[in-house]
Amino acid sequence: MRLLFIFFLVLNIARATTMYEGDGFILSLEEEDHFILLPKDQVLKFNYSGNYHIRMDSLILTTDYTSGQSKILAIYTVNDLQLTARYMQMDMQKMLPKKLYFRREIFDNGATKREIYWEDYPSRSYIAYIFNQDSQPLTISAYQNGVKDGRELLFYANVHNTIRAVLHYKRGVLSNKSYYYELVEGDFSKVKLVKVETYSHGHLKKTKMPEAQPVFYISHF
Repeated sequence: MRLLFIFFLVLNIARATTMYEGDGFILSLEEEDHFILLPKDQVLKFNYSGNYHIRMDSLILTTDYTSGQSKILAIYTVNDLQLTARYMQMDMQKMLPKKLYFRREIFDNGATKREIYWEDYPSRSYIAYIFNQDSQPLTISAYQNGVKDGRELLFYANVHNTIRAVLHYKRGVLSNKSYYYELVEGDFSKVKLVKVETYSHGHLKKTKMPEAQPVFYISHF
C-alpha cells in the first residue's frame, strides 16, 4: 500500500500545472480546474479531489457529490507564494492544511516552468529556479524574507547550461560584485569574463572591463 501511495503521488504531481506544499499536505492544481489534495504521509483513502475556482484573491476548492451538486471544501487567500485558509468545512477544520506554499509550476508541454525549494517557511527563505520550455535553467536565485538575498545565477539557454552572469543581492538590491560572461565562439561550454560591476545598497559604484578576458569551463547546473 505504501509503494502504491508513492506511485500515485508522483503520478499526480507530474500531471499538475501548479503544486503547493505545507502542513503535511500537497495540493496539485491540474488541467480543467481539477485539484487533488494529498497528505504526504497518509494512505490513499485520505485524499481529496474536486474542482477549484479562482475569484479575485481567493482559491476555492469544491468537492463533487453523487447528486451532481458541489460543496465548498475550503477557501484559501492567495498571497504571493502562499495560500492561507479563510474558510473550511466544519468537520474538516482539524484535518485540512491551514497554510500551503508554492512548489512548482508546469508548462503546457509538461516541463517545469518555475520551482521553489523551501529552506524555511516562516522566514520565507527559499531557492527559486526558472526554466524555459526545453527544461533549460534561466535563473537560480536565493531569497530571504521573500526578497532576493545572496547569489543569483543567470544562464544562457543552451544544452550546456552555460553561465551568463553571477549577481549578489542583499535585502532585495544588488550588492558587492556582479560578474558578466560571454560565450566563447565555437565552444558554448566555455565563457569569458567581460565585465565586473561593484554595487553598494543597489547603486552601481564601479565597472571594470578586464583587458585580458579569462576563459572558464562554466556549467553550474
